[in-house]
Formats: sequence, C-alpha cells, structure tokens
Amino acid sequence: MTSKTAVSGLHRAVAVAAIAVAGLTALPAAGATLPPVLRAGRQAYLRVEPGTLRLTLLKRDLNIYPAPDNVTFTLRDPLWRVLAEETIPDDGATGPGAAAELQRRDLAVEVPRGGVCTLVVAGQGGDFVWGLETSAGSLVVDGEIALNDAAFAGEVFFPAPPGAIAIKVQAFHVPGARQEITLSDAAGEVLHRVSLDKAGVFHTLEVPADQGRRDGLWSFEVPRMDFKADVPGLTVWAFDRAAFFVPSASQGILLPRRVVRYLPAQSEAPVLLRFHAPEAAAAGPFEFRLEKDPADHPLAARVAAVHPKPYPGTRADAVVELHLALDPARPDPREASVWVSAFTPGAAEPTGTAEIRVRQGVPPAAAPLELPIVNRPHEHENVTLGYVPDMVTNEVAFDLLNRPVIRQRWLDRNWSPGLAMLREGRWEIRDYEAALKGAFPDYTHPISGAGFLGCKVAFDSEGGIYTMVRLGRNPPRPGVALLFSPDDGRTWQVTELPGTAFDIERFSGHNALPHPPPVLTYTATRPHPTARYGGYHDLDLYLPRREGSRLVVGEPIRITDTCLGSCQHSGGPPSLATRDGRTHVVWGAAIEEDRPGVPTWVVTCDHRSRTLGTPVLVGYAPPINDVHNVPAVCQDSTGVIHIVTGAHGANFLYRHSLAPNTLEAGLSEAVPTLTSGCIDEKTDADGDGRQTYCSLVCDDTDTLHIAFRQWRRGVDPYHGGGLYAALSMQSKAPGQPWSPARVMVVPPCSGYSIYYHKLTVDRRGGLYLAYSYLTADAAYQKQFPELYNFPALILSKDRGKTWKLAATADFADAPR
Repeated sequence: MTSKTAVSGLHRAVAVAAIAVAGLTALPAAGATLPPVLRAGRQAYLRVEPGTLRLTLLKRDLNIYPAPDNVTFTLRDPLWRVLAEETIPDDGATGPGAAAELQRRDLAVEVPRGGVCTLVVAGQGGDFVWGLETSAGSLVVDGEIALNDAAFAGEVFFPAPPGAIAIKVQAFHVPGARQEITLSDAAGEVLHRVSLDKAGVFHTLEVPADQGRRDGLWSFEVPRMDFKADVPGLTVWAFDRAAFFVPSASQGILLPRRVVRYLPAQSEAPVLLRFHAPEAAAAGPFEFRLEKDPADHPLAARVAAVHPKPYPGTRADAVVELHLALDPARPDPREASVWVSAFTPGAAEPTGTAEIRVRQGVPPAAAPLELPIVNRPHEHENVTLGYVPDMVTNEVAFDLLNRPVIRQRWLDRNWSPGLAMLREGRWEIRDYEAALKGAFPDYTHPISGAGFLGCKVAFDSEGGIYTMVRLGRNPPRPGVALLFSPDDGRTWQVTELPGTAFDIERFSGHNALPHPPPVLTYTATRPHPTARYGGYHDLDLYLPRREGSRLVVGEPIRITDTCLGSCQHSGGPPSLATRDGRTHVVWGAAIEEDRPGVPTWVVTCDHRSRTLGTPVLVGYAPPINDVHNVPAVCQDSTGVIHIVTGAHGANFLYRHSLAPNTLEAGLSEAVPTLTSGCIDEKTDADGDGRQTYCSLVCDDTDTLHIAFRQWRRGVDPYHGGGLYAALSMQSKAPGQPWSPARVMVVPPCSGYSIYYHKLTVDRRGGLYLAYSYLTADAAYQKQFPELYNFPALILSKDRGKTWKLAATADFADAPR
C-alpha cells in the first residue's frame, strides 16, 4: 500500500467561493465547519460548553422541483429543549437551477448547560443543500454520507469499521462523475482508489478483516463532493478529523429525557427511568449520578434501585428507580430539578441524561382538559400537565358490574402477561402467562400481545372473562389462543385456534352477551399479486358455548376466503356485533380487478342454524387492497346496525341498517363522515376529510362516537399550518349528521404520526380513549427504541363533552 496524499481542509473553486462569501457578516469564532453540501434534512451533533454558542446557518436551494424550499434549523440541548430555531425561506427563484448565492443566518445562542446539542434540519422534499459554521470545536453529522455540490473538495472521516466490510460508493449525480475517490485507514494508508465514471452506479470497496489499521478514523478523499457512500454500521461522521467525536446521543439514551413531578401530590409515585445502553456496554454495570439544582433546595433525591434487564414491559438495559421527597419542616416554594446522568463502564461523559423537575401543588392533569392536548418533542402529557397514571394505560374493557379490566402493557410490543382488574379500589393482576406455558410447551411469549394484534377483553352474562393472543413459539409456527376464565381471572382455560390474526367481540355499547363472545380468526393463505398491505385470508367465525365452567369452541363457520386481512393495532375496530342470536360480521375483501377502494362487506350469521345470510356490499374504502382500511360495526339500543368503512388517508363512509338487527331491509345511503380539514391545491376552501384507523362505539343515548387519525393542513395554527396527523374524534346523535372533527391530540412532529389508539365505552356510556405515540420523524423517533411511547388514557363521563386524563379514582369501582 502507498501513503495517502494529504488534502488539507475544505476548499471551493475560487470563482464560486467569491460568490458564496460575498456580503458575509462576522463569522463564528474558529470552530468546526460543515460545508454547504449536505443534501436534504438530517441532524448534526455539537459538543458545547456553557456560554455563548455562535452559529452560521447556510442553505442553497437546488430548484430541481417546483415546491418551495423552506428549511427549519432547530438547535436542541441535551434534553432536546429548543435553544434556537430559525427558518430560512425559499429563495424565490422561479426557474430551475441551483441558486448562485448561499442564504445564511447568523445566530448567537446562550447555552445554560454544556453537553451534546442536536441540530435538526428539516425541509419537505429535500430540494436543497445546507451547511454550518460554528464556534463549537466538535461537530459530527448523523446518518448516511450524501453530498451534493461538486464545487467543493475535501475529506470525510468516520470510525474504522470492525471486521471484513464492503463499502459502496457512487457519484450522486453527473457532476460527481469523472473523479477518483480514495479510501484510507487510520494510519493514512490507502486501502482503495476507485474512479467514479458514471452517476448513480455503486462501486463496492471490499476490505478483509485483517487489512487496514482500525485504531482511529478512516477517511474518504473526495475531489468533487457530489458523492454518496454506504458504510455498514455507520452512525456519525465529520469533515474534520479534529472535530470528530462519538456523541452519547448516538450511543445510548435515558428515557424519559424530561419528567415532571408535583409534590406532595405525587410523592407516592417513584420515578422510573429506562436506560438503553450502547451495544458494546449493554452488559453494564451502570452508574447513575444525581445533581440537584438549586443545590440548597430541601428536596431529597436518591437512587433507590437499579433493576437490571429483563424488567417487565421494557427491553431497556436497566431501569433506575428514584425516590423524591420534600421535608415538610423546611418549606420552599421554588421549583427544583434533579439531573440524572447514566455512565457506562469506563465512560468519561454521560451516555444519557434526564431531568426531573419537581413542582409543588396539584398537577393540571387532575382538572378537566382544555382540548386539544398539544404535545411537543419530549413534552408530552407528563411534562405539560403533570400526568402520572396510577394504572395501566391501555385499552379499557368493563365487566357486567362496570369494573375496568385492562390488559397489561408498558412499552414493549409483546409483553402482556395478564389482566389488571380494579377490585375494591385496588388494581389486582390476574396472570394468564402460566396457563399459556402450561398448555404449550413450546410457548415463548405473546406476539404483539400489548395491542398491535388486539388486546380486547370480553365477558359473558355469568362473569366469564375472555381474551386472545397470538402464540410465540420456538420454533415459530402460526396459531392463536382463546383464553377463558370462569372465576374472575384466577384460573384460565386455553384453546388453540388456527390463524395469524383474530378479533373477539367486545362490548361496544349495546351488545351485552348472554353467551361467550363470538370470535374471528384470519388465516393467511396466499399473497396478493399487487397489494402492498394485505393478502388473501380465510375468515372464520367461531360461536363458543359454555358447559358450566368449561368452554366449547366448536367448529368454524367460513365467512369468506378472500378477506384482505385484519388491522387492529390502531383503532381496534369492532368486526362483530351480536344481538338476539344473530352476529353481524364486517370485513374488507382482496380483489384483482379495478375498484375505487377495498370492497367492504357485511353478513349476518344465525346462531341457531349456523348459516349465513346474503353478504351486502357496504361500499369501497380507498385505496384498493390496503388492509389499513378495515371497517367497524356496532348496534344501538334498538338493534339498528351501524357500519363505518375504513380508509387510509381518505374519508370514512357511514351506513346503517333500515330495520333492527337485520340486513334484509337494506342499508341507508352512504354518507362521508368527514369532508373537511386538509387543504391543498386540489381541494375546496375547507379541504377534504382524510381519516385512517376507525374506532367505533355507541353510548347509552345511541350516539355514535369514532376516533381516528386525521390528516390536517391549513386549518389551524399547529405546525405552522403545515401537514400533520392529529388524533381526532367525531360523534353522531340519532337523526343528526356527523359532527365536525374534534382534535384531541396534536402531535409533537409534523408529517406522519400514529397513536395506536383504542376507543371504548363503559356500561353507563362513559368514553375511554387510550393512545401512545410514534412518528416517522427520524430525528425524534430514533430516540425511542420501543413501540408504546408516552402512553396515556383520557376519559369522558358526559358522552364526550368534557375529558380528563384518567386516574384510578375516576372509575366506578374506586372509593368515592
């Protein structure tokens, strides 16, 4: 191997450089730099000290596409609080071609506490490049290497990868072709030289495990920075060797980053923080250090316990339990903060940091909500409202005595070993995991048992309890289990059924069952040739019966062999509604002919004869062959059947039977549930209705309620009037049209959000909406390794007029 020719720093062609820097004001003090070659939004990490941080934000519109390029730069502190935010608008160009001059903003930001700050750069479409000049000396970029300005040259530094590796490089566009890229090891020895002679074609650079120094940074020498590189395992990289560091934010995290407690009102609740360690240090041991601010505050804080992995309900590497207390003999009205820092073995700086802010008095969560709940990054219901649930925040069912029963859940998508049941003011756990292990020697865990495949609980008139899980096994094989308890959850009978998904009839308002609940199973039979979401399934109906304390499931009744599938993770729509010996079943069909959406069907099964009536086409749920569009069905007090079709980003359709408890008299005309809320260039002044994931219940006044994800744009001030996905509700009183959409929750991020929401109703008409949060915003979501983040439960005792965050005292069985 030969020595690498050194290329110092970064430079731009002289003629272009004169244009780029013309008219610049004072530059930041000497520090790290990112040249304006980074394509599209992403994030960078800066290691900063307390004091003034100077930044120069750089942006150049490429003007490849006609949409405006408004780019927002958000600087966040180690707890992801906003230190500064600046939007550089579109350059105003009306024709194609990259702008000759850079747009720039100079900022001076006061940093109260040092550590690793995150610069999040976001702009729809990615039709721009950006860069940064800063007084900070340490600066790295997150994610892939994608550079898009051939007028710049320089080096890119990244950690030496372990073992044998295959690195792929390409010229991003035509200007990046006709250049030679050099890959060098930590000693500066050349490992590969490759000529990029054609845009968009990857070249593979293979390095055996025994080749190249690995005790430092490797680098690319890039003469023309129109260049992409795919380095397996890459997390962060830099343009300057001296600026490179491995930020703790890219290695491990302590969650929640921010916590609020109101003392003494919440003094009984310990604070649990979850630590997800870097992979190399996952075995621990971990150290958690506390720092109080102000130091003279009488608040007492201590680490009560560090629980190693596994901890129930989370895949975190450790759960740290902290206890806080105020000395009543030393009153102090000031707020106090406890900073918690997590250290892995041998680490000089914390791998994760969290702040617990302690306030005094009654938390706002105890009062009725002012809707919508407006969440911000790391500022969800706990931080903004002091919400500390004293119960499981999951879908709530209600037994015949109107006592709540909830499937266990925390953050992990699989963990759900039993039921939490309120008995005489106390939550008791009824475990069914032992019964599953006893019934199936190869059983390992419930697959997506926390709600993704459904977590409904149902009851019969004798007090029997029913729930279902998909069986995790070793080795894996399909199958679901119907669990039945005749004695309030103390013992369980387990019946295996075929299938990969399921539904069970839960109380939806007027279907109190004298017999065990009907059950549906979905068995995948073959893929659909074009469907991205869904395939062909056998849909089977079971009508179990009790023989004393024993459950007999019986033989299935085939509903259809062209069912598109089940989608219960969000909305948990009821697929069954039963009254007086008739069960009404709804489903979406897989088809291969052209239609405006998923054909949505309903059919009635007569229990006595075990025969099906004639299926009735309810309508088409757009788009076609998309299992997100599953419908929902329920009945009112008169027996009228109410059906809401699904949709995936379009409006739902609503129809009802023209006679009680039968389809034979026909259905009402289809009407959209929502026709406004999302404005774009193709809509009228109030936009159109864009809904997904229908929850449906009917209260004691025969008013229907639906909860759904709603795409909104241009109709309110949230997210600058841009596109975002809210959690919303509508209602329909008898004889009245559907109400306007009511936004319940505004997400912390624009663009895509999902809430895994479930709406249920109790035996007195009370409404309960459980939800959590996940987003497609990579900068935010990558901080949350698990599925059910920030779970919450809100309830209404006046049929949806007012709402509050749920506490045990709000339930009928709680002490009054």
